[in-house]
Amino acid sequence: MITEGQRIKFELVPYTTGVGLDLSVGTKSKLFRHWISKAETRGLDYEKLTEFRDGSLHFVFSSGVLERVTEQEKVSLLKLWWSKLEWGGNLCVLLETDDGKLEDRMGAVGFWDLKVKTEVGGLHLFVFHKIRDRASRRSYLAPVPQNATVVVRYGAIGDCWIMSSVLPGLKDAGRYVIANVQETGLELLRGNPHIDAFLVQDRDQLENDELTPWWEFLTERFGQVVNLCETMEGAVCTLPGRSDHAWPNHVRQKYLGARNYYEFAHDMAGVPLPPRPGFYPTAEERARAAKRRRDIGQDKFILLWVLAGSAVHKRLFQTDFVLGIPGSPGLLDRYPELHVIFVGDESCKILEAGWEGHPKVTRASGEWSVRETLAMLDQVDCVVGPETGIVNAAGISDVPTVVALSHTSEHTLCAHWKNYTALTPENVPCFPCYRLHYGNGPFCDMQDGAAACVRALSPEVFQEAIASYIEQAQRSAA
Repeated sequence: MITEGQRIKFELVPYTTGVGLDLSVGTKSKLFRHWISKAETRGLDYEKLTEFRDGSLHFVFSSGVLERVTEQEKVSLLKLWWSKLEWGGNLCVLLETDDGKLEDRMGAVGFWDLKVKTEVGGLHLFVFHKIRDRASRRSYLAPVPQNATVVVRYGAIGDCWIMSSVLPGLKDAGRYVIANVQETGLELLRGNPHIDAFLVQDRDQLENDELTPWWEFLTERFGQVVNLCETMEGAVCTLPGRSDHAWPNHVRQKYLGARNYYEFAHDMAGVPLPPRPGFYPTAEERARAAKRRRDIGQDKFILLWVLAGSAVHKRLFQTDFVLGIPGSPGLLDRYPELHVIFVGDESCKILEAGWEGHPKVTRASGEWSVRETLAMLDQVDCVVGPETGIVNAAGISDVPTVVALSHTSEHTLCAHWKNYTALTPENVPCFPCYRLHYGNGPFCDMQDGAAACVRALSPEVFQEAIASYIEQAQRSAA
């Protein structure tokens, strides 16, 4: 059962992401741990807020303040809080008593969209969204579409990529699709024509024990929820600390190995195959990718090399040996037309060490966003990497893809891929382990930063797979 306190908190979830202030009076704890409270700021002057520049906050939450000041002070405080919000920010006001005048007072503050106006347990919650329009509006009055479906998926790029596969089928069925994601999912899915609205929450904004009542709240509000959380981690790959993480290898391989990521997600959503994932770059993103291709050279064979994924077992140590660092033979020496782009997050910059200034290498780790990298898939000639979201997106496209399998099998990851080569480690008894590893632990033989399954893949098998695509391109151009 959802408590009244939880109901107020859940109403606020999508409106209090990012950086914001908790202006509560008489409460002992914050509703969300990421809020900035008076205790944390050692006596922040809430009547001036000079510590924050105008337009710098994503939200302001007030509880028990307006009831304790004069009418003139009420308007002055509302104007002050409003000035600190960015465009698109939210002023959230919780009143013990509603005198019916708050909206009138806000009329002297600026233009807004009243997103929430509700009563819970005798308390009155208002959420004013700061807009640039020249007239205020009240979107809370709009009814929830009767055909609404909330698709829930948190996690990394690969998780949200698989999620995107079910969205076209839901739209085909006439559903109004709401994507409940975190910032990572929003980054990937912006512009997706199969999404009607986003419901975004911060990573770890809700505690684990709050997620089940949160999903119940979404079901009450919208009617239908497709919850894809743990359809990859948990259902296909086990998580540390859970009993199935310690199952014998052959048991995990037998019962988890029969599953494919796309098929499992489609079954959960009640959407028929084939998979239809998608990334929808803007015209600007497409143009930038095309320019990068031209700058490198239309006659070049561009290899997009994904250096690492989001887990410790998704790191390729073979990079330098495959490509051939200066003074060492490799693919860059063998094929004059080859150009390599390294991509990854900020931490992957260290894996680019030694390639500074190389005329046939572009180092983009930590420089390109995920969207910029995905937009390049239409411009490159081959993609190489571990089991990551970028490689997953490449594999189901037409671009040749070489993937180094680590914790899952070819069936689990690649059953619906098109033009690919899966590098499978041999003589590694634990492969595929169907485990997620978040550090050096008892279930993964990590040495020199690489798991046993990755170490079992020789540089030569990478070279052979990549060379076959280069030579295929050479024959097509002849």
